[in-house]
Amino acid sequence: MRCLLAFLFLLSLLPITINAAEIHVPNDFPDIKSAVNAAVDGDIIILSDGTYIGSENMEIVLFGKEITIRSENGPDLCIIDCQGDGRAFTFQNNETKQTIISGLTIINGYQHHGGAVKIVSNASPRFINCYFLNNTAKTNAGAAYC
Repeated sequence: MRCLLAFLFLLSLLPITINAAEIHVPNDFPDIKSAVNAAVDGDIIILSDGTYIGSENMEIVLFGKEITIRSENGPDLCIIDCQGDGRAFTFQNNETKQTIISGLTIINGYQHHGGAVKIVSNASPRFINCYFLNNTAKTNAGAAYC
């Protein structure tokens, strides 16, 4: 019995590796919001090439999740088009540098503050290799409000 308890104790000291899930849009989920809602810390959401439009592909809130949202083949082939009807992302729930947006083009965002992205003081996501085009805001023109 002691041997078993000692073994279990030693086993509890070993690091546990949890593999991140890859979530593919639109193969696994039809839109970006559905994929974000299903994701947990460490997951990677991969957007297939194409243009993402509509309410389920904008006004995305990550709820503090440390996830990556990235394109499959870079920003020239993966576009979020807000169609002048809102912004792509809002970060307001303590997202950290482990929250990554990579390889996307965000176009035609329009909002009161930050046409494409709004980041409040308690959030610090990272953007890697992203393009922001034709995004405007009512009060402070531009793509991002921080």
